[in-house]
Amino acid sequence: MLSSKAMILADLTGAASIVYLSVWLYELANWVSLTIVGVSPTLVMAGLLPGGVMGVTSNSSGLALAKPLQTLISISATGIIFACLRKRQLPATRFVLLCAASIYFASVYWELLSMLSFIPLMLHEAAFLALSFTILNFLLLVNGRYHERNRVCHDSARLRPDPTSFS
Repeated sequence: MLSSKAMILADLTGAASIVYLSVWLYELANWVSLTIVGVSPTLVMAGLLPGGVMGVTSNSSGLALAKPLQTLISISATGIIFACLRKRQLPATRFVLLCAASIYFASVYWELLSMLSFIPLMLHEAAFLALSFTILNFLLLVNGRYHERNRVCHDSARLRPDPTSFS
């Protein structure tokens, strides 16, 4: 078992790694979704981070599927990582994962900017932030209920008599 200082350091290191990984995850999901819809994308790098995905298309009929597919891929990968870390005592890492998931969910709204171009950008940014925050609060609520339910189950299991004892 690690000491409490080592656990805190591991948690903060994990959280920082998830921030870096989430940028890669989002752009790779974008690349995969655009590849699936037939755009032949290229990943553009900006130093150690992907700067975006660029693709040339003459037929944009499949592009409507790209963003929902990208979100589905991003959320699925984040969910898998979260499930792997759920039992670990890494609260900062789990919180950063939930933050990334809320941003992935809210990014679907960002695609509406082209359809709602008459609304000022600052209002869109405020709406995106509010949506991300609302989704994050929902995810934290669901995660908290899961942990509370498991804690109650473990506590009640501990209070039950051992069925193998004959005393």
